[in-house]
Amino acid sequence: MHNLNTILNISKNIKLLYVEDDQTTRESTLGLLNNIFTDITLAIDGEEGLKKFSLANIKYDLIISDINIPNMNGKEMINTIQKVDDNIKIFILSAHNEIEPHGIDKVEAYLSKPIDFMKLLKEIENNF
Repeated sequence: MHNLNTILNISKNIKLLYVEDDQTTRESTLGLLNNIFTDITLAIDGEEGLKKFSLANIKYDLIISDINIPNMNGKEMINTIQKVDDNIKIFILSAHNEIEPHGIDKVEAYLSKPIDFMKLLKEIENNF
């Protein structure tokens, strides 16, 4: 793995959409993500995630999302987004160590909750 500073320099330019419904998980994960990314948009469910993705003035590079989220699950949200932008990188979060593709065409990484800092950095390095 490259040194930490190199990866952090890469991540400064990544626009992240983070989708998580559970407040405790969201807050703790945001603490970690704020140490890596400078441009984070938060959504608390699939509908809000899709709405924020659809804003014309923002182009996201990465979505980190739970699959089991209300008001449009993560699978539906991601499949809809990938129809618009098939180059967007997707990291799936799972509290249950699920490694199935969940019916999503292209996923770059599966991350278990709580997110392992070094694994996240490795996935950023591998995908950007």
